[in-house]
Amino acid sequence: MRYAFSRGARATSRSYPALLRRGFTLAEWLAALVITPIALCFAVRALTGQSGMARIGDDQVGLVLHAWSGEKELVTNPGYRLYLPWLEEVHCFDKSPNGFVFEGNTQDGVNHVPRLIARAKDGSSYWFEEFHLQYALMSEKAALVLDDSGPGDHWKEALVRSYARSVLRDEVGRYTTEEIAQVPALRAATRASLERLDRLLAPHGIEVLEIATPQPRFDKKYEDDIVRRKNMDQDHDHLVAALAQLGEERLQAEAAARRDKEVELRKLAGNLAADLKAALKEDLRVRSEADSFYIERTRAAAATKFEKEQQAAVLTARNVSFARDLLNQSKGLERYGELAVRMALVQKLSGIEFNMMPYSKDPAPQRMEYESVAPASMLLPKK
Repeated sequence: MRYAFSRGARATSRSYPALLRRGFTLAEWLAALVITPIALCFAVRALTGQSGMARIGDDQVGLVLHAWSGEKELVTNPGYRLYLPWLEEVHCFDKSPNGFVFEGNTQDGVNHVPRLIARAKDGSSYWFEEFHLQYALMSEKAALVLDDSGPGDHWKEALVRSYARSVLRDEVGRYTTEEIAQVPALRAATRASLERLDRLLAPHGIEVLEIATPQPRFDKKYEDDIVRRKNMDQDHDHLVAALAQLGEERLQAEAAARRDKEVELRKLAGNLAADLKAALKEDLRVRSEADSFYIERTRAAAATKFEKEQQAAVLTARNVSFARDLLNQSKGLERYGELAVRMALVQKLSGIEFNMMPYSKDPAPQRMEYESVAPASMLLPKK
């Protein structure tokens, strides 16, 4: 076989000038037109490493660059895409979510960096043992990612790492150690970090999906204080729950007492209505008796008044007669003067008895003696 092959080769070499002299046939020209592009394609593959067919996976997004027009075509459907080497380029980017982890003290790969150490507002330092962050490529901004970070996974190497550490440190450092140990402050810091990272990474075609913030770690003494604080908070919660239960029991007791008092109130209202009815009845009776007594007393007073008026008329007549006598006496006294007085004196003296005895002490008295005697009014007889 080797011998035959060499003889055939020599025969071909000897006949080549003859072929040039006689020219190519139509079949040979057609065969050359078919074989030449295939050979050229294999040559280009060997030189550039581009096969002219790109595979776009389910978790990838493709970007086709057209060299002549400069256009960029986005391919989101998975499968194979044909392209012309040198005239076109196909770049595939990972669009699946990526987990970025702060853990340990060394860097291990693109998405694993040393743990996050932060400083609180009061100057105390603390750290997070394992801090997870989920991010992904924004498929519609694949062209921006290519221009900004280049092909492949270069967009994962620097952007997320640099922005994430600085932003997370800034946001959790806005709180004191006491505040950051509480769940509300930790949630607020996580939410602010997520919003800020979105604003910073969106112009680069990267979207932050989720941030899982664990509880921070402190020094042993401070962690003991935190545990004590949590126990005290739990006791406080228990006391608050007990207080709330006592409040409910108090409300129930008040409701039961209110119902009982309402029943008693209705009973008292019924008794009051009965007593009021009896009081009205008694009032009518007393008013009737009072009216009867008033009428009786009014009639007795009218009779007494009439009797007194009669007595007054009699006394008036008698006194008028007596006044007339006095008037007559005063007129007689005025008319007769001294005679009337003497007559009156005589009348008075006529009733007086005198006891007379002879007395002669001095026949020729040179002086007079008198003795006090009782007044005449005492000597007059009483009427």
